[in-house]
Amino acid sequence: MRIAKANFDLPRHHHFSARTLRDGRDAADRLSRLPRVPETVWRELTTALCLTSASFELPPSKLGARVDAKLASMRDYLSIAMWERYGNASYRYTRMSDEIASFDACKVQLIGSLSRSSGPWEFNAALHDLHRHLYKKDVGFRQTSVHIATIDVEDQVHFPPHECIEVRLAQIQKNLIVNAGHPLLAATVAYVSLIEIHPFEDGNGRLSRVLTNALMHGGDKSGEAYLPLKELNLLTRGSFYLNYMRAVVYGDWRPLLEFFISAIQLYELVVEAVAETDRVAMLA
Repeated sequence: MRIAKANFDLPRHHHFSARTLRDGRDAADRLSRLPRVPETVWRELTTALCLTSASFELPPSKLGARVDAKLASMRDYLSIAMWERYGNASYRYTRMSDEIASFDACKVQLIGSLSRSSGPWEFNAALHDLHRHLYKKDVGFRQTSVHIATIDVEDQVHFPPHECIEVRLAQIQKNLIVNAGHPLLAATVAYVSLIEIHPFEDGNGRLSRVLTNALMHGGDKSGEAYLPLKELNLLTRGSFYLNYMRAVVYGDWRPLLEFFISAIQLYELVVEAVAETDRVAMLA
């Protein structure tokens, strides 16, 4: 059993090397100028993976050798044992569609709630509105204790008491405002923090993925690119989740931030591959 911490140390920019932060800022700046990759591209790529065996090596994709090589470089060999033990995860691509629609509808409010003049109630209201858009119903923060089963059904994760949710969210908001000049660092903090606090009874993963994408654009409210983090976890054989756990259990936030940098590099390659495919189709 793992007890999720109500108060874990949140990183700030001085906890990372100048090079890592510079690479993160550059990657976020490039992401904000990229077009959106069609959902069907990620859907077909991920579905094809989930239909293969649970081995570490994957067959070539339709997007070319450069995309395949980048995906291979993002897979962590520490995740291979878990993946081979439990097999491929099920994949429901409808969640990506819901996330993107909510990202488009709520990103301006989310980014606005993290200005230096914003109060905690504005951040809480933005999270409520995002959750409402994802679930099509209005529910508040949870009022009970919750826990979830992990991949190993004999294990459980217990989340912090509901009484500490609003206090902790106010602390997270302050951290995100301080780290506003480092978009991927802010995204890293947001993802881990919301998952660990679990402010709603359900939907915290989707909520975190949308907020993370909004923060990656570094305050650019017009950005269109969306990184499908659920799909990227499957495509990297669980390496995204492994890096998340490194931050939670060991306080090592660097691998997750670097994963986001690599994810943006992968996104750039996918954009190029899609553009080349479209060009070839036009000439055919």
